[in-house]
Amino acid sequence: MSVRVELSEVRLIRDFSVEGLLSGLPRPKTLPWLPPLVDSSVTRSLIEEQAPADGVEIVEWMHYAAADIAVLDVYAQSVESNGGEVRFGSSDAYIPGLRLARDFYAISERGSTIMERGYGRVMTPYGEVQIPVGGKRTIVFKDFLGWGALPWVGALQWTLSLLQYVKLPRAPLKDKLPFPSSHGMVAPNFVVVSTRVPAPIVTLRVGITSDRSQSMVIRGRSSSDYTKTYFEDKIDVEAGEAEYILTLVSFPVVPTIVLELQPEDRTQTTLNNLDVFP
Repeated sequence: MSVRVELSEVRLIRDFSVEGLLSGLPRPKTLPWLPPLVDSSVTRSLIEEQAPADGVEIVEWMHYAAADIAVLDVYAQSVESNGGEVRFGSSDAYIPGLRLARDFYAISERGSTIMERGYGRVMTPYGEVQIPVGGKRTIVFKDFLGWGALPWVGALQWTLSLLQYVKLPRAPLKDKLPFPSSHGMVAPNFVVVSTRVPAPIVTLRVGITSDRSQSMVIRGRSSSDYTKTYFEDKIDVEAGEAEYILTLVSFPVVPTIVLELQPEDRTQTTLNNLDVFP
């Protein structure tokens, strides 16, 4: 089955402001003295002011991990308020290690090994995957969605952040969803889209706030097999807050899809609403 996607209209609402971007987002429960933020590079500077590295109690990898935990905590709460569930974590993957589930964890190795090889290894239910040094990876299998970022490596220690999408939120969204960014490396959002009645033409109203103009990747994945894609395209996202009217066309009907939205790296972006008609 194929699904065609078209951007039919863009409605600009207001110029970008940090206040508008962050409004409605919860504070991180793990570090409640931090404000709600979507980019851990911003969060890290606040943590460094509060707890400077001294080489004894506080070391560099902790700043990276704590900043990612704070941002992913905000994201997890936002997903939960929309009926979904994610698992998340960030740590030195060598010692003390990082594990989100029985079959989703980092393989403990020295930082020098990671740097020389160019990637860290993560075990998933379907075997090992690689997260590049200074990079990220979206992990997609038939019934498993995850994401990982590797922002920092030292001689022994290295910081790894992992995210597992356990239960996907469904459209229409009740609350805003941030796109969490690990030191500039932005994770995608996945939302289940289905119609109230079978229809060959479906309209999506997608509200997005972005701190700058960017090209956002959109994919429609099968809800029964995430590795199968019905479509892949890009939309030009304006700086500020705007609504994007997307039209999905498929015959005889548009199937239930998992809509993946992937912003560019080094952006601060939120998904404000996602409504489906009919």
